Amino acid sequence: MPKTLLISLIFISNIAIAQGTLLFCDKVDAQGNPVNTFESLILSPEGQTIHLLYHSDSGPLSTAEVKLEIAQLVGHSFKRTDLKSIFTDPTKELISIPYTLKTQGDYRFKLMNREGKVLAEEILSVSVEMTEAGMDRESKGNSTDPELPPLSEIQFSDPLMNNYNTEFSFRTTKGKLRLTLEPFDENDPDRILDLWQKENEDYKVFIRSEKATFRKEGMVGIYELSFPAPNEYKVDVHTSDNRLITSGFVGFK
Repeated sequence: MPKTLLISLIFISNIAIAQGTLLFCDKVDAQGNPVNTFESLILSPEGQTIHLLYHSDSGPLSTAEVKLEIAQLVGHSFKRTDLKSIFTDPTKELISIPYTLKTQGDYRFKLMNREGKVLAEEILSVSVEMTEAGMDRESKGNSTDPELPPLSEIQFSDPLMNNYNTEFSFRTTKGKLRLTLEPFDENDPDRILDLWQKENEDYKVFIRSEKATFRKEGMVGIYELSFPAPNEYKVDVHTSDNRLITSGFVGFK
């Protein structure tokens, strides 16, 4: 079966259960309107952040959390590559979700409520931009978007903040570490943390997402995070509206 026909059949089979519309765009303006919508994407070599804009057909969202599942077409089926929990305003009808793509392929984006009911589902075909060596092109991505937060750095330390490292003893720390975020604005202390566990060579096991309120100590923000067991982890740090700021990697022996 041709791949285009396969993707079309998969999409059609899910239209009946959709509860709204999901659009791909470059960004979302202050009024909640999509800017430069597209149905396929030519990806810059260094990757690109896109925005997914969901509009509920039945009025307010009526949920404080949704889940975004991303799957990539492998052979004749989609394999899940990412799962994000996103905090929302239940009184609004729109959700704007940024997502960074780095490789070509056919991606399925499925938005669900916390009970797993599908709200919307769309497929995006991504190809890679081909450029000649030495050829100038318009820069893309986070560095040119004035609305994105400044770059930040996250560090891990033991509970007493005596040891800043990327590997710790689980027995000694009991899985609890302090996260240090710099720079930090005490007027905007809330972040969203996504915790991923390493399996084989990829950080693909989603553990949980939690809202973190950092407290100011000197020039940095501090938050205590608990890890479930000895393993290697990735921590994604997002703004309160779920824009990725930075990621950190840590392990327990």
